[in-house]
Amino acid sequence: MAQRRHVTEEVYASRLAVLQELFAGQRSVQVVAEKLATLSLSADSTEEGLGITWSLILASARDEVGYQEKLTDVLLEMSQLPNAQDDRGESLTVHNMRVWRDLPTLGWEFNYEWNGMSTLRVPDRCYAVELFSSARDI
Repeated sequence: MAQRRHVTEEVYASRLAVLQELFAGQRSVQVVAEKLATLSLSADSTEEGLGITWSLILASARDEVGYQEKLTDVLLEMSQLPNAQDDRGESLTVHNMRVWRDLPTLGWEFNYEWNGMSTLRVPDRCYAVELFSSARDI
């Protein structure tokens, strides 16, 4: 599996600052979703911007278990944002998925994160399986 950038790298800094405001109770879920959406669309490519945002959200959910509900709410709020538009005023798509309604490539990031868990010790992996299984009921 390709080496993933560490979330402390500069490319994540602006998004991480936004999430820290959420965790500190300084920003609402809606404001954070809008800020992350803007940052995602400002990257060199939409797919790259989304990938950075998704990987940070998933890493934060993995590392900060107490914030998983807020992060889930951010994803839900992002999915309800008006579809982003391209230069022609048409819905912006990435791999035939609409930005924001379809949360393009998020599933791929979940898969990447999940596959990375295969390196965990057995008790940690069992906990992760239980955690992800219970998240489906939300």
